Amino acid sequence: MSNPHHVVKGGCGAFERVKTLSDTDRRLIDFTPVRTDVQRLRRLHPPTGDSGDARVIPIETTTYKIRAQLLAVKRGANGDVRLVVSAPRQPSQAMVVNFPGNTCKARSARRRAQMQSARTAFIRACGNPVRRSVRLAGLADITGVGSLGQRQPGRPDVAPNGLQLAPVLGFESVRCSRRT
Repeated sequence: MSNPHHVVKGGCGAFERVKTLSDTDRRLIDFTPVRTDVQRLRRLHPPTGDSGDARVIPIETTTYKIRAQLLAVKRGANGDVRLVVSAPRQPSQAMVVNFPGNTCKARSARRRAQMQSARTAFIRACGNPVRRSVRLAGLADITGVGSLGQRQPGRPDVAPNGLQLAPVLGFESVRCSRRT
């Protein structure tokens, strides 16, 4: 699926606006979390065609809550925290959840506070992420808005449909530790 609003161009580009809820379609999002699992999210079928700058309904207008195994974390150059998670006890069923950095600000103070609170909860549970990938072990309940990124065939850490949760709005660690 070609979707220009998901092309990362640096700064506060279109994808950054989507993952920080500062895009114009943010008003379409239902923030009541729908309980699901990583396997179901990985199997969602995005529509074919080009949605332009519009959010893809219902995938990108739904807030999801998952229980996930924590696999790895890395802080991006833009300050984002990229957490790779999987279905519990199924590390080959992975996807990304994203805690946005400060390149863009959510328009809603309430949503900004939720994003910051989730990021803080993650750091308290798992430590401050660094610029290299660090392996993790543990489980967490994660709430976030669906966001379709670029499909990256062959990347085991990315869902085959490009779906990630971005931004993360809630993080509750059952347990988390760094692995060597």
